[in-house]
Amino acid sequence: MTHRLVLKFDNKSPIELNALTNSLNALAKEYDTFTRSEFGYAKTNRKLEIKKLEQGSIIIELAALAIPKMQEINTILTFGKYLTEALNHFVGRNKILEPSFSKNSCNNLSNFVDTMANDSGSKISIQVVGNNNTISVGEDYNSDNCSILQNNIYKYQKTLIEEDPVTIGFKEAFYWFSASFANNPDKNSGKNVDKGIIEKYDTRPHKVIFANDIDKTNITSSNPSLKKDWQELMYIVNVEVVKIQGVIKLYKIIHIHYNDTFDPQDDT
Repeated sequence: MTHRLVLKFDNKSPIELNALTNSLNALAKEYDTFTRSEFGYAKTNRKLEIKKLEQGSIIIELAALAIPKMQEINTILTFGKYLTEALNHFVGRNKILEPSFSKNSCNNLSNFVDTMANDSGSKISIQVVGNNNTISVGEDYNSDNCSILQNNIYKYQKTLIEEDPVTIGFKEAFYWFSASFANNPDKNSGKNVDKGIIEKYDTRPHKVIFANDIDKTNITSSNPSLKKDWQELMYIVNVEVVKIQGVIKLYKIIHIHYNDTFDPQDDT
């Protein structure tokens, strides 16, 4: 299914071309960051294209750059969900329990809604539309929402420690040190933390989070082709190594190459 990201600007005052350009540039930058960390795309493949402009309210349809051999990955739908979840978090609709937005992402999100925040009574609608105009994702944000969003982003940014450049690892060997949800059913206990080891970066265990629930399910499920429990297997993963002041704080598992899973004690 081909999806498009549809933006509808219901503005009360005329939008300056520079303001609209800045908003779309911020969105494009965040899409670039998202597809790099989520899918490991090369720079030339991390782009959005304008497919349609409509009269009346400013309606812009955006689509992902066509990427040969990668059409099975629906970047627009995944990005649309991420975008609305991020905006909802900062608006206060649905809080993310452990937000991990970078300063650059915060700037992109704030700049994206800046035009609406400064135009009282205006509104922006964000939709991900598929075939037959089926809406997969849909959210509206009025000017008050956008102002609240920007204020909350500013407060969040002040809590961030200066970040190190992001390290992305492709096809790195990962194994479990501990999995709190397997060892203790009390998920609300702050003492229970999922930890894993990637020896390329550090022989010590570090906290592990997942970019999506499917990968988390795969890496914590028995593999029918192997006789060992999932906790004893070696996994091949794409990973974002999150550091603060040069110290590894967590591994964000972006993707699991599940078919490459193996028993580390098997020499054959």
